[in-house]
Amino acid sequence: MLQFQTHLCEWRLLQLEDFARATGQLTGLLIVQDMFAPNGLLNAWRKHGSKSKIMRRLTSMMDEHYPGVMESVLLVNAPWAMHAILRILTPLLPQRVVKKLQVVPMAQTPERLQQLVDESNLPEFLGGSAADAEFVPARAALVANGSGSELFIKAGQTEERSLDLQQGDIAAFGLSVANGLDILFSCHFESEEEAVEEVFTARRLQEESSSFSAPRDGRLVLTFDNSYSWVKPKDVRFELSKLPAEAQCWMKGLEQQAERFAKERQEQEEQTLLQASRHEEESRKRQEDLDRRKAELQQLEAEQEEAASRLPNTSEKQREEELKIAQQALQAEREALQRQRQEQHDAEEKAASDRRTREAELADQQAHLEAQRKEVESCRQRGEAERDAQLQALQQHEAELKKHLGCKGPTGARDETNGLRKF
Repeated sequence: MLQFQTHLCEWRLLQLEDFARATGQLTGLLIVQDMFAPNGLLNAWRKHGSKSKIMRRLTSMMDEHYPGVMESVLLVNAPWAMHAILRILTPLLPQRVVKKLQVVPMAQTPERLQQLVDESNLPEFLGGSAADAEFVPARAALVANGSGSELFIKAGQTEERSLDLQQGDIAAFGLSVANGLDILFSCHFESEEEAVEEVFTARRLQEESSSFSAPRDGRLVLTFDNSYSWVKPKDVRFELSKLPAEAQCWMKGLEQQAERFAKERQEQEEQTLLQASRHEEESRKRQEDLDRRKAELQQLEAEQEEAASRLPNTSEKQREEELKIAQQALQAEREALQRQRQEQHDAEEKAASDRRTREAELADQQAHLEAQRKEVESCRQRGEAERDAQLQALQQHEAELKKHLGCKGPTGARDETNGLRKF
């Protein structure tokens, strides 16, 4: 499974790169997951809940090594239990993951998908006009068994639905009212040992989802009150179900993690407040010390002014001495600056002299190289002239030899040839 998911991620990355090169646009994948599909998340969770460690490993791998591939994930046809689970799960997830995750209820699935995908590219069961594939019958059976119930409430009437729970059971419930209308909804828990416990305060709403953990054996009751309406009936889709044991353990673990996370965050906030108060106290003390020193300085200046007013001659002499000292210091700085300028000038002169010397040496070297090059060229020309002269002499000698051999007969030629061979 890990190798397949790695191959799938690499293939998706290549597809996105090809699209970017072709269009000049960077984009990501939009993954639509039907919660009630035969191989969807909900049924995969029900069938393979024991393999959650592998799923977490795959999710961690994709998030770490392929962070930019997946742009957003739509969980469509999501049951209300999924909303209850995500309410607990969201605080534990990174914010960048939460931004990519969208849970769409069944009633809102067609509208949401038509906003993102052309209708001709959507199958009919997702609100499009394309023909459904072969897996639609199996999916339809799953939706019929687990997508919730329809409830038609006439004007002026009230309906109740209940679910028996044992201690520790977790129930998820949710509702949505069709046609943009609302209903007065409330929820309470009944048990034989204790009084009725109010779970959800009655109020008018169009959509709601939540969960409840039974503190003891009893019955959870949902109330749909349309008594305030005299004319309009209400069409309500609702779900009231008990989560599987695996989901209950998982949600309890999530609740514990959420509590631990909230406790750690509270401790961090308290630590931050404590540090802020310490910094504020230190700042206040520093400000008080600064104010005290400022007051002491002002008092000292006042005393000096008072003493100066009493001894004007002495203060003038002191100012003259201070001015003289300042002038001497200024003269010393001027002399030091003059020395620095002279040293810099000498250094520049020396650098210029060295540069001229190097340039002269370089010119001599270039002249010497040019003389050597000319001498080599002259030698080459003399060698070529001598070679041409030798070649010309050889050609003349060869011509004379051929001429001499031509004057003699064949016998003489053979004798001459034999003589040449002996020679």
